[in-house]
Parts: sequence; structure tokens; C-alpha cells
Amino acid sequence: LGDVYKRQMENSDLQNEVAAATNHLIKLNALDELRLGYPEFSRHKAEEAPDANRYLNVIPYDHALLPGAYQNASLIPPYSGNRNSASCVASQAPLATTLSQFFEQLHAQKSKVIVNLTALEENGIVKSERYWPLDKETPFISPDGQWTVFLMSDLPAKDAFDKTQYAEAASLLDLRVRRLKLLSMMGKERKEHEITQLHFIGWPDHGALAPLHLLALIQAVRAVQPSAVPTPIWVHCSAGIGRSGTLIGTLFAQEEPILSSTNQSSIETTANITAHMRKFRPGSVQSVGQFLAMAHAIGSLRSEKGV
Repeated sequence: LGDVYKRQMENSDLQNEVAAATNHLIKLNALDELRLGYPEFSRHKAEEAPDANRYLNVIPYDHALLPGAYQNASLIPPYSGNRNSASCVASQAPLATTLSQFFEQLHAQKSKVIVNLTALEENGIVKSERYWPLDKETPFISPDGQWTVFLMSDLPAKDAFDKTQYAEAASLLDLRVRRLKLLSMMGKERKEHEITQLHFIGWPDHGALAPLHLLALIQAVRAVQPSAVPTPIWVHCSAGIGRSGTLIGTLFAQEEPILSSTNQSSIETTANITAHMRKFRPGSVQSVGQFLAMAHAIGSLRSEKGV
């Protein structure tokens, strides 16, 4: 937990919420284990490509995989069921050996936004492969030479967002906004795709984020995602379940009628959204801190609407 949020969590008034969140996660973890025995939740494709998985214990369901070559990524439909709302792709951070599949899927899904929630390294441990150029002059080329990535712009959040319209997003010191162009000239087909990367490095692995910062990230996503084009929002951290699940769940919570519902507490709504996500990507939202960060963010959103 962040220091400020950790102090809030230590407040005795929140102990009931901690207990409730813990209980919900125990039940959700038990459901993940139970699904392993059902053929509709098979994981054969991941098991057939072990070298394509960053972590051996983070294995996606076959039914939620993207079409094409195997990638440890899961397509999660919106919780609201609204066809006009964007789905999300939750994925592991790409490996050097899976970069071409990664770029191919970004192109195929026509994603306009990719949210990267991990640093390349944390405490000396590699968490992600870099897949973007460091400057405009030197493009990034995938190891197999199939894809070239050009850097069109690279700005800190304070310079990327209009401070009057997106003040919270602009305040995120650990957020950079990059415009990337992907290009493949292999074979007869020219493939080209532009995408905005939101790269936030202020959220450590397995940690929770203060709800204020989580909502600021949501605002950043909304600022760069074209509302008229509900293509999947791609989100990855290192494993693609904890931080990614928390952000995706909070994105889903903004949909109506979820946000305006008075029939559920924020804790119950968080549990239901997490249960929905785990039908498509097991392990989504890993810790009590992440669960409560989402719940408190939902509570803040409802308060803003006067619910």
C-alpha cells in the first residue's frame, strides 16, 4: 500500500471492510480453483506454449484468448453487458520472444489505448520487456524483424493533458503518455497501427494504489480513448491480473447502471465485478489492498454522482 493509503487502512473504522474484502477474495480464489475441473475453463493452449508465459502460475482460459497465435492475454467483456462499451484485454507484459505476437494482436484488435502499469524492473527483477523506442530517431525493431515501432511523441502527464479538463490525470507524476506507430512490411500485406501508451510506474507489483490516483488513471484512459470507437482497451502490468484487474474493474464500474445502483455497497459491487472478470482471467485483483482501492474508488465515483 502507498504510505498515505496504508495509514487510512490502519484506521479502526475500516477493519470491517478489510474483513469483508478478505472474505470475498477467499471465495473468489475458491471459485478459481473449482473452475479448473470444468472443460469450459480449459487452459490447454497456454500449457502447450509454456515458454510464452511470463509466470507459470498465471495461465489464461482458452475461451477468453484472442484469435491467432497464442498470447497470454484475455478478452474481458464489459460488466454492464452494454455492446457500445469497450471491452478490455488484460495481458502479461510481453516477453522478447512474444513481441511479434503482441504487436500483431494490438493491430488485430485495433486497440487505440494500451495501459502499461509496470516498470521494466522492480527491485532488480525484470517485469516487462521494453517494446517502444527511447527516442524519435531510433525506431524499435522486434527481435525477429517483423515489426517496427516508431515514437511519435513522449510527454509527462502534466504536458499531455489539459489541466482544466483533466486535472487529476495531469497531476500524476509517474505517468508518461506516448504515441506509437506500429508497422509491419512482412509478406505482401502492409500493416500499420497507431496507439497511445499510458505508462504508469507508480504502482508496485502486488501493491495497492490510493483511490485518488486510481481515479486519476481512469481519467487518463478516458481522455485518450475515443468514445465513438469502442475497441478494446489493452491493459498490462507484469502478470496481467493484480494491477491490471484493479484498473479494468474500476473502468467497468463507471458504466451505467452500475454506478448509479443503490442496491449494493461498493464492497459488493467490487466483488461482483471481480467475479465477472475472473470468469475470463483467473486471479484478477490479487490483494485486499487492491480490492479495497477499487471499492473506495467506486464509492468516490458514486458520491460525485450524488448516489
